[in-house]
Amino acid sequence: LKLQFLYFIGFCGRLKMTNRYFCRNPDEAVESRVIDAKGCERTVYTYFESDKLFSGFEWVEIGAEVPLHCHETSEEIIFCTHGEGQAEVDGVTSEMRPGTMIHIPMGVIHKFVNTSSTERLGFTLTLTPHTPIRKFMANSNQNEE
Repeated sequence: LKLQFLYFIGFCGRLKMTNRYFCRNPDEAVESRVIDAKGCERTVYTYFESDKLFSGFEWVEIGAEVPLHCHETSEEIIFCTHGEGQAEVDGVTSEMRPGTMIHIPMGVIHKFVNTSSTERLGFTLTLTPHTPIRKFMANSNQNEE
């Protein structure tokens, strides 16, 4: 699986942009760092973003999590590539490990937690269409856009 993923990235690096598609290498992705309330870090790499699609890669550091949130008008696909963690989707917790794929329907509240004490949790994320997220505050019925 890892070899196939790396081969795909290498192959894409040789493609040229056309009217119909383009390919972005890891060093061309837009990097965003997020520090959570506990001081733990997440890094999101945006590969493709339009009004119809968002595709990226996220690293969740040891002890960190992606907090409860939802995409009210987007479906999301998560594909775990590194580490171990837990996904909570609509109140149901499932294990994440390399090869795990998760489909999250529109409007479903979810979060991801790195449960490893030795390595980062890494996964691809794809949303369609791309819309803002609604974050849910811990221990509260309040939410924010």
